[in-house]
Amino acid sequence: MGHDWGSVQGWEFATSPRLRGGLASFTSISGPCLDHFGLWLGDRLREPTARSLTQLLGQGVRSWYVYALHTPKLPEALWRGPLGRRWPAIRRAVERLSEADDRSSATLPEDAANGAWLYRANVRERLRRPRADRVATVPVQLIVPTRDPYLSPHLYDDLDRWAPVLRRRSVEAGHWLPLTRPDRLADWISEFVDEVRAGSVPAVPPDDVPAVRSGPH
Repeated sequence: MGHDWGSVQGWEFATSPRLRGGLASFTSISGPCLDHFGLWLGDRLREPTARSLTQLLGQGVRSWYVYALHTPKLPEALWRGPLGRRWPAIRRAVERLSEADDRSSATLPEDAANGAWLYRANVRERLRRPRADRVATVPVQLIVPTRDPYLSPHLYDDLDRWAPVLRRRSVEAGHWLPLTRPDRLADWISEFVDEVRAGSVPAVPPDDVPAVRSGPH
């Protein structure tokens, strides 16, 4: 399972034909596959409607921090400075967390500063040239916090195109679901894993997974 960038990275494993058989299932929380995100954007730009443009605008506003993190050097300076010091209090206020529930690491400012490169190294490239063959090779459980200020629930409306075996759950929560609802999250993950093991969740048919391509792509 993965949350935020852990989920973005998890999609790489879950959609790689080369790793078929290496995973049994995947639970994704608040972190889309960047290729799916790019295809979602492209579909709505090619056939603009009032609904699709509203969705694009809504996600564009939510993604303000992605643009900011592409600014050279400034994000690192902010994370290592005032933002890093104040972030735990900001997150507690936004998510209505107690200090006991927050459990922020002492290395958070440095970790966040170092993590800024993830956006620069991956987001722009994948949104410009999304790979259309990124189909999940395992059953996927998608958990969608409906009050996520960074990711619109509509971002996953087409996910069944790339996840042939998909279970979608929605929960009234914000982005930091692992902190605010760990009990609900643990129950859903264990339930999904048990059902996959028992065979009550079907495996992904081989015909639904693109063949492995050789050479550069």
